[in-house]
Amino acid sequence: MLNISRRLLLKVIIASGLFTLLRPMQSLGQDKPDPVKLDRLTLDTFIDRLIPADGTPGALDLGVAKQLLDKAKMNSHYAHLLIKGCDWLNQQARLQGQANFNALTLTQQETIIQVAADSPRRSLPSIFFKRFWKDTCFYYYSHPETLKRLTYAGPPQPLGFLDHSSPPISTKKPNASASQ
Repeated sequence: MLNISRRLLLKVIIASGLFTLLRPMQSLGQDKPDPVKLDRLTLDTFIDRLIPADGTPGALDLGVAKQLLDKAKMNSHYAHLLIKGCDWLNQQARLQGQANFNALTLTQQETIIQVAADSPRRSLPSIFFKRFWKDTCFYYYSHPETLKRLTYAGPPQPLGFLDHSSPPISTKKPNASASQ
């Protein structure tokens, strides 16, 4: 029978555990999607349909696409979803006889986006639409230009609620029948 000390056994178990943990981390850099390979025109068209310019700058005008790409450069899963989602948009365009999403009419583009929004919960189109709708809104509505046009003064902090010592203002009108 082989005589193995507990200390040696523990070293082997820990070493194999570390090897198992580090191995996936080594391969992360190898299969990382490249956001540069993304069809930028499709992304720009998609972003422009989500929040178009209408007398005020749209999401595309405020650089939202660049912010999404910057985020994709930092997160390989995000980049993968962005690439696959834009590929899906272009595939839907090919089903309608066009080479890519930006070649479609405005109505056709909006129809495809609506299909993505209404897709089953865990499907690629649904996940793509919800993730990038949320992020587009976040970057758009946090842009100083958007906040300025909304006349949003910002959160009450750090200054606080300056009228905290005053009684609340009631918007209810007194009931005339209750006093009689």
